[in-house]
Amino acid sequence: MEISNVNVYGLEESILASGYPMLLKTPNAKEFDKQTMKIALLDDENKHIIRAEALAKAPIGSGHNNFLTGIIVQFDLEMPQYFWAEWQRYHFQQIVSSTSKMHKLLKADIAKMCVEGTDERVIAIAEEYVDRYNKGECDFDTVLANVPMGYQLTARISTNYQQIKTMVSQRKNHRLKAWNKVFMDFVKKLPMAEEFLL
Repeated sequence: MEISNVNVYGLEESILASGYPMLLKTPNAKEFDKQTMKIALLDDENKHIIRAEALAKAPIGSGHNNFLTGIIVQFDLEMPQYFWAEWQRYHFQQIVSSTSKMHKLLKADIAKMCVEGTDERVIAIAEEYVDRYNKGECDFDTVLANVPMGYQLTARISTNYQQIKTMVSQRKNHRLKAWNKVFMDFVKKLPMAEEFLL
């Protein structure tokens, strides 16, 4: 289980935009760049950061922290199948691309693709069905039906801070290690996580 290749986009620009509801005139390009460069210094005295931190504390769903949607986070998420069933309940993240059982399962070393704790007997059953498929004794649906839940898949995810904040509030004390350890450790390392997400 792993989250890697993390990129964050639009942090400074979204912090600046958090003040747009109170503007009479949009900043020109030069002023916009000047203000976002000041925000990039992450000075606690910066008025834009102070405002954004206050707005980030607004209740989830209130709309006052909507600037968080502009802070885009992309990363690779490698998790077992049992985790993906929970992850995909969130409709506000995009799977950019992912590994494919359809294309690679028949060539994979199933034992190496499974997380620690996957029973060797279950792995042996999956390997048996791959072998039976290769001999023409069963169809591919039967092979897929016998893949262990511990089989790991990787996807490139694109989401944003507001959605991550919702996930944190719902999953921070989850009993699955993938949520309460791997995901939460990832969130804590994001820029301004303490101020905006936790």
